[in-house]
Amino acid sequence: MPTFDLFMSYNRVDRTEVQVIRQRLLDRGVSGFIDSEDLLPGLPWPTGIYNAIQNVQAVAVFIGKAGLSTWQKREWAWSIERQDREEKQSTSQFPVIPVLLPQTRADDVWGGLFSNTWVDMSCGIDDDAALDALVRAAIATIAALQARASHFTSAGEIAVIPERRLKSLPLKVSSCVMP
Repeated sequence: MPTFDLFMSYNRVDRTEVQVIRQRLLDRGVSGFIDSEDLLPGLPWPTGIYNAIQNVQAVAVFIGKAGLSTWQKREWAWSIERQDREEKQSTSQFPVIPVLLPQTRADDVWGGLFSNTWVDMSCGIDDDAALDALVRAAIATIAALQARASHFTSAGEIAVIPERRLKSLPLKVSSCVMP
C-alpha cells in the first residue's frame, strides 16, 4: 500500500467536497487517503482502513450536515486510540483534526470531537486559511518525524522539508464568519 500523509474520514454524502479538498491538498504537497479510491481491491476493507490510519501522519475527520457516519465514528475511535498511544509513549504527536464542512456549525456537532482543535471550512471549501491549517498539521508532523529519524535520499543526503515551507504557511485556521 502506498504511503499517505493524511487519512481523510468522511460521510459518503460529503464525498464530492472531500475529493475537491484532497486535490487542493495534493496541489500543496500533501497526499490524502480516501477509502473509495485508495483501498486495494480484493482485501477486507475494515482492515485496510485500520492499517491506513496506523500509517499516516495525521487524520482529518470531515463533518458535514449529515453528521458522522457509523464508519466515521470507528475511524475517529481508531485515530484517537493511536493519538493516545503515541502521547503515552512520547514517541510523537499524532493530529486528529475535526474539519467542519460547509453549512455545518460547531454547536451541532458531538462535543467529543472537539477535544482536539478543529479546522472550520463551514463557509466553504475554498477557504485557503483553513486548508493551509490542514497542510500545516501534516507537514509539521512529517518534519518532526524527519528530525527524529535518519531519512536519506539515494545520494545519501538527509531529506527534510525545508523550514521555509513550514514558516510560509499561515497560523490562522479560518477566515470564515458564520451569522
